[in-house]
Amino acid sequence: MSQQKSPTLTIPQLPLGTPASTIYIYGIVTYEDAFGGKRYMRFRLTWGGPDKRSFIKDGESFGVLFPNPEGNEAN
Repeated sequence: MSQQKSPTLTIPQLPLGTPASTIYIYGIVTYEDAFGGKRYMRFRLTWGGPDKRSFIKDGESFGVLFPNPEGNEAN
């Protein structure tokens, strides 16, 4: 079970887009192929750093996730 850190940081308190405050999202997709083989795909997405892109819609700020060249693997 995850625990929330206190106090919670908000965007104005944590300026994203620097190497120290880039958000990394890791995941894995597992599946069985048509021949019954077990397969997986690990991935890593980022928001921040040199690829930070965001936009504002209806007064709310949104960020765009990008595939990261590291942390990706599949069999």
